[in-house]
Amino acid sequence: MSGIKTSDLRDWLTLKYHDYSVSEEPLKGTYGLILFLKHGAHPTNSFAVKTLAPENVVNPETVKDYRLFTKSVSNVVDIATSSKCR
Repeated sequence: MSGIKTSDLRDWLTLKYHDYSVSEEPLKGTYGLILFLKHGAHPTNSFAVKTLAPENVVNPETVKDYRLFTKSVSNVVDIATSSKCR
């Protein structure tokens, strides 16, 4: 079984956000890839798309990994936090 390639994701983003330019190469984040989309010259017309590679989550039960993970995706996903990890 083959997975989705980075080029497939980039091509899809280019079609979906045709008014934006998609970064040629993604940035490798802790838990996946980050692709940047830019519209015009002004930075407020830009945004990033983050992917999640579950195999990169070494041990989500540890406080360090859990905090880093929730910080990484907190702007995108509403993640409930337990009192022991706050």
